[in-house]
Amino acid sequence: MEYSPGKLFVNRYVRPKYVKPTGQGNKIIIAAMPDRVLPKCMAGPALLAALVIAKFMDHIPLYRQSQMFRRQGIDLPDSTIGSSVNNVARLIEPLYQAHKEKH
Repeated sequence: MEYSPGKLFVNRYVRPKYVKPTGQGNKIIIAAMPDRVLPKCMAGPALLAALVIAKFMDHIPLYRQSQMFRRQGIDLPDSTIGSSVNNVARLIEPLYQAHKEKH
């Protein structure tokens, strides 16, 4: 049996820029960025899910998650992880409430 540690990577989105000539000048057209799970958050859905699972299912405190990332060469402060986890919790609150009412 072998173990391969998790991988972190950056998605880079290349958005071509076009110029559309109009009667009053030129209009610049750029494709929209893909939607994010959380506004102004660089973490993608898989990383956010991993943070929440580590916190609530595996009982790994945020400071230890931060240390684990640091050992992999990624500086992800406790505060950043904490705000991401809190924002995910706020996002799924309606789902929790619906589940609570049903059961």
